[in-house]
Amino acid sequence: MASGCSNVTDVGTVSSRDAVDYLLGIARTQSGKAAGEAIFPITIADSVEVTQNIYSIVKDESRPNEVRGKAIFWLGQGAGGGDYLSSLYTRVRSEELKDKIIFSMSQQKDAASQKWLVDLVSNESESIENRKKALFWAGQTGTSMQQLTGLYSRMDEREMKDQMIFVFSQRQERVAIDKLMDIAKNDKDRDARKKAMFWLGQSHDARVSAFLTDMLNR
Repeated sequence: MASGCSNVTDVGTVSSRDAVDYLLGIARTQSGKAAGEAIFPITIADSVEVTQNIYSIVKDESRPNEVRGKAIFWLGQGAGGGDYLSSLYTRVRSEELKDKIIFSMSQQKDAASQKWLVDLVSNESESIENRKKALFWAGQTGTSMQQLTGLYSRMDEREMKDQMIFVFSQRQERVAIDKLMDIAKNDKDRDARKKAMFWLGQSHDARVSAFLTDMLNR
């Protein structure tokens, strides 16, 4: 049958390996939207192991942050991605990329990744902003209240304590409200007590109304 597209050449079936190599070439050499969008189809290539290749793109400081950020995102979607991501964190210098790694680690939802987030929160050599981000995502993704309350007792920095109180306010467990009431009643830091009182005021826990009334009548 004659084709209406006589100028199109049929090159036959392209193997997954060849397709991946072609797309990797784009991701490794081009800039802009094309390079970033080349990464997703690489991750779904059939029967081709691509994790190491994506890892190498993130490590390549000659690549634009937009491309490296896409690689971080898709690296975080793969099995065992946490090991690659945690090793990348100390290698990258861009705060934007560190932010993406923290988020991607939070999406792993395994014990090792949760521990990595908690360790980052505790690491005073890291910036306050990155520690606050790690704390937020640790609180959102299932780090136990026991771990979080343990962290609070070791916090000295005002911004970290404020972030911890906010994280407690976002948790639904009874123990989170218990901790906020403990802070509001017993913390030596007046500002911490005020912030705990504020967030307790937003709670629908039946115990909070009586607690706040008692505190105000003191």
